[in-house]
Amino acid sequence: MERINIWELGKCVYIKPDNSFLAYVNSSIRAKFKSKEKFYSLIKDEVKLPYSSFRNLFKYSYYKKCYAPLDVFLIGCYNLGITREHLQKNIASYKTKRGYNVISNPLLPIRLTPIFDMIIAHTMADGCIAGYKERQPYLRYRQFDKGLRDIYFKKIESLFGKIDYKKYEYFERNYIAVCPPVLSQLFISYYGLNKRSFLSDRARVPQALFNKPKINQLAFLLAFIIDEAKIDSTVIDIRLKNIDLVEDLYKICEKLGYSSTFVKKGDYGFLYIKRDGMKKLFKDYQNLIKRYPQAYLGKLHKKIEDGFKIYNKPIYKSK
Repeated sequence: MERINIWELGKCVYIKPDNSFLAYVNSSIRAKFKSKEKFYSLIKDEVKLPYSSFRNLFKYSYYKKCYAPLDVFLIGCYNLGITREHLQKNIASYKTKRGYNVISNPLLPIRLTPIFDMIIAHTMADGCIAGYKERQPYLRYRQFDKGLRDIYFKKIESLFGKIDYKKYEYFERNYIAVCPPVLSQLFISYYGLNKRSFLSDRARVPQALFNKPKINQLAFLLAFIIDEAKIDSTVIDIRLKNIDLVEDLYKICEKLGYSSTFVKKGDYGFLYIKRDGMKKLFKDYQNLIKRYPQAYLGKLHKKIEDGFKIYNKPIYKSK
């Protein structure tokens, strides 16, 4: 499974190191350079900070309220003979420079499970990329069902670790779920996407996804079922005013062996996953959530199960 290191997340990543690691860095500076000032003179052109600011980064008290730029620590550790991997293992939390939402007890390196692709699909189906002026872009996801919205947050945390939302009450009252900018950068850059890639009339399944394991493709499809599908006992119906995207989803169904039909009607594309396809999809889904419970369909899980029960009733079959 592919892993992403924190230094691959993009710009403006700020960290809070463990106290024990900070002590190790300070002792390494004393052993190798005698003083912070001598160490600073060696790397000042790279870190691009005044000495007063640089010196503060090695004080325990600094991290009671502040975070340090990751790139400064990467430069410092390199010149101290400390590996990036050692640094990464000792990051207590991180965020963007001006970010409010902190990732604490982070899961590093980041494992790109099928849930990663599911979140991208959610953003295409019922979300967007927001961001304005100097603020970094971030994922917004609209979900009126609180249960499904809570599952969305669990998906993000399963990839990155606990997220300490500063204004958590806002997410309790509001139907918009937000992914912090420090994490959103990865969702945008991984497949070479941009803001327009998530527009309802422009979105496409990333071509690289078709070469990923089947469980990744299934997770992507499940997100569209959650956000866009109409479900009854005989069919899953996805219709979008984006014919190319619906055809992409149909290709996923073909690759996964789900009996389905793709139809164009005017400006709309229609994907019908037939009953036999639904049965195979649901079986694959049940296997998926054993490994990745965050892929749970919420209220739709029971709706599909109940649909199978209704169809199997003798009265229904006799019609």
